[in-house]
Amino acid sequence: LLAQMEQEIVVRQNLQRLLSPQLVDEVVSGRAEIKQGGEERSATMLFADIRGFTALSERIDAQGLVRLLNNYFEVMVDVIFAHGGTLDKFVGDEIMALWGAPLPVEEAERQAVECALAMRDALTQFNELRRMEFEIAQESGTVPRDEPFEAIRIGIGINTGRVVAGYIGSSKSLSYTVMGDPVNTASRLCGAAGPGEILIGRTTYDATPENFRVQRIPKLTLKGKALPVEAFR
Repeated sequence: LLAQMEQEIVVRQNLQRLLSPQLVDEVVSGRAEIKQGGEERSATMLFADIRGFTALSERIDAQGLVRLLNNYFEVMVDVIFAHGGTLDKFVGDEIMALWGAPLPVEEAERQAVECALAMRDALTQFNELRRMEFEIAQESGTVPRDEPFEAIRIGIGINTGRVVAGYIGSSKSLSYTVMGDPVNTASRLCGAAGPGEILIGRTTYDATPENFRVQRIPKLTLKGKALPVEAFR
């Protein structure tokens, strides 16, 4: 019994890095199962990354940059989990999150868009806290008084579609992720989003027509796409 409890603790700790608390409970209790093999399923993907991060990283020392990113990721992941999302990965300053994989999620599209809006609000609060700390540092003389404060701004892209989900990697290192054209489109929408913008694809919009106020924008020519893509802000 003790060995079983210890194993459950390890499993729960590993899952908590990937899934929201409610999904972790579902898996650990046996009410839901994460399949090891690849499978096709419908999912909604959210990508978010920091605008002007390369320039920002040139002005901050390595330790300060890591501390900033860790604090930023802590806030964003809490928001993702609060909205039933799955953390797929971090790529530099980019976050990738999923709804509908590895476990089905009700109203995945709505939850993803609500998450994006909440991420934007949480970032405003995060920047305000950073501003207060920055001003205190200026008062104490640890930061030059003429140095300007730089708020973090992000762009977000969301798309929905049929993807292949499963564990990818080598025999020594596996990670759960999704692949397919809808994933690439979500990433490209993120790249096209300006600071503070949330862009969603047509499939996501069709599933949430009455939940949000959106603005149709001109079709986007995205890298790797032969035809222009419909998008909504």
